[in-house]
This record gives sequence, C-alpha cells and structure tokens, in this order.
Amino acid sequence: MSMMKAAKSVARYDTDIAEIKASLLVLKWMTGFILAFVAALTWRAFQ
Repeated sequence: MSMMKAAKSVARYDTDIAEIKASLLVLKWMTGFILAFVAALTWRAFQ
C-alpha cells in the first residue's frame, strides 16, 4: 500500500515539475521578446 502512495506522489511531482518547466519556457520567450523590443526602440530612438 505504501508503495502505491509513493508512486502516486512521484507521479504528481513529475506533473508539477512539467507544469513549472512549461511556465518557465513561456516566461523566457516573453522576456526575450520584451528585451528585443526595448533594444529595437532604443536603437530607433538614438539613430
């Protein structure tokens, strides 16, 4: 019985970690886009 609980717990952690990794991927893309946009605006302003 305790092995089943352990297996379910590990499976839940795997799902949680996958969700966190997906969220981080989206945040990385958002940050990269914002940095590129700010760099383009800065370049345009001082050109």
